[in-house]
Amino acid sequence: MEILRLVRNFFEQEHKEKEINEVFVTDIVNFYYDYDAKYEVDVLRGLLIHFAIETIVERNTTLDCEKSHKFRINDIVIRYKPDILDIRNGIFWEIKTSKRVHESQLFQMYIYKYLLEKQYGKKFKAKIILVSSQVLEVDVTENINQLGKEKFEKMFLDYIHMREKMLKLVIK
Repeated sequence: MEILRLVRNFFEQEHKEKEINEVFVTDIVNFYYDYDAKYEVDVLRGLLIHFAIETIVERNTTLDCEKSHKFRINDIVIRYKPDILDIRNGIFWEIKTSKRVHESQLFQMYIYKYLLEKQYGKKFKAKIILVSSQVLEVDVTENINQLGKEKFEKMFLDYIHMREKMLKLVIK
């Protein structure tokens, strides 16, 4: 059936192959934190909500949605896709289908903020759109800045350092 093929292709696009020296931000987050979704239906629900919100934003604004970015740190290329990005005003949003903000989500946002600021040479605000029984927008910039200083920066840079060492072992 044509519709089933279209839906499957949409979900497969979320998990494209990567080069040996590439890493997705989600790989880094999942290295430190257990994955939140317990059931496949939760993943499907999250992807559909993301797609719906991004479609609404794309149709009604000039903001970028799910645009893939790459940033190189030494030999490692980090691929990341903020859900919604306003480069001109220095704001990015992530859509989360949870009732509250989790530390793993803040870590992901920290990495995005770090990479965006390095790539564009300006400060960015980080906001989460929580979608559960209601829709809320939460500005998490200060939380990220605080946890970044205390915890996230070391975790992120340790992962990059470890990944570089692993890459050298594989290439030899």
